[in-house]
Amino acid sequence: MPSKVWTSGELVTAADQNVYLQQQVIATFADAAARDAAIPAPLVGMHAYLTGSEVLTVYTGSSWTPTARAMRFGVHTFQLTDSSEATTTITFGAAFPSTPVVVATARPFSARRYLATITSVSATSFSLWVTEVSGAPGSNTVETQWIAIG
Repeated sequence: MPSKVWTSGELVTAADQNVYLQQQVIATFADAAARDAAIPAPLVGMHAYLTGSEVLTVYTGSSWTPTARAMRFGVHTFQLTDSSEATTTITFGAAFPSTPVVVATARPFSARRYLATITSVSATSFSLWVTEVSGAPGSNTVETQWIAIG
């Protein structure tokens, strides 16, 4: 795409607006239906961000496709009291287009060791289970860090 540097006082024409500005921004839409309604005849290389799914898309000439895999990450802290395991459900802020891959790690604030296990993964949530693999049950704080890529 062409670029242009304006000088102070220079007139920006409608053609300049269309060529240098409008076609070089990333438009934002709630979802693909809103994007498709607003851009009925996209050009190759146009980008659009979908806020509902948090996905950046690019028009390839035949379809809109995600530019990269979607990713979410977070931290959950378990407070264990006289127990060696706990579970919770983590809900993503926005759904993935398909079921993501999720990994997690557990970091206790003591000498005990814990294992984080992911189960029941869907496009909207997953279950996180933490269990102690060494040491006696007791009160402990365990921080888990997770990442989901879809």
